Amino acid sequence: VYKRQGKVTAAEIPTDWVIDTIRRTAPTLGSERLEIRNLFGDLRIRPTDQEEIQLSAMIQRHVDDPLRAEVLTGDRDGTYRIEVSYPAVEGADPAMDPAEWQKRRVDLTVFVPAKRPVSLETDRGLLEIKGLDHGIEARSAHGDISVVTGGPLIARTGRGSINCRFSATDWRAAVELETLTGPIGVILPAEADVAVTLTTFGELTTDYSLTVSKASRLTPKTAHATIGEGARQLFMTSNRGNLKLVREPF
Repeated sequence: VYKRQGKVTAAEIPTDWVIDTIRRTAPTLGSERLEIRNLFGDLRIRPTDQEEIQLSAMIQRHVDDPLRAEVLTGDRDGTYRIEVSYPAVEGADPAMDPAEWQKRRVDLTVFVPAKRPVSLETDRGLLEIKGLDHGIEARSAHGDISVVTGGPLIARTGRGSINCRFSATDWRAAVELETLTGPIGVILPAEADVAVTLTTFGELTTDYSLTVSKASRLTPKTAHATIGEGARQLFMTSNRGNLKLVREPF
């Protein structure tokens, strides 16, 4: 509901709305992988050099709303899972809620051990990841995805955008970025060593030389760029989104 950046003052919050906060620290119990899911707002991920999770959730709700968000955490089969959830309340049906109540949201920030691979998911909220270099899978139904990393990445969204800044390109696996209609923007380091494939019905913008195949009414155009020796692979794919591939300024 209230998405202003920075500190929100009490005067800016309507009297019939409240903001609840959950803060928690939990060990990951040696889990090899992390999965974090928030379908009710933004999700921000930051690294920590500790072997424990630190999370903070800001929950916005109407004072008469009977639903109370929870952040569920736990280890199962070697994967540590964090999920924002609204447990069922007897006599409450979210589909029949007043329109004002349906503006409820939860914005979640999680500090995770820097060397753990992560799988992340949002619905329409922003998904922002900074400083993780050991494998990221990021999915959003329609939200924007913003990533700063030096590691391998798979990111997919529908109408949202994907924006990535890579600090290195010595990835262990191919990078895959895909949208339905949203734009994709990539910034590569000056010493990048990548073979890039760009596919879309939209526009292409790049600092690099491209070899482009013609598009037809039914077939999108495909372009290829070899940067350095082309030792790693980067795929940028969209149906109608514009694709932008540029070099990090010196």
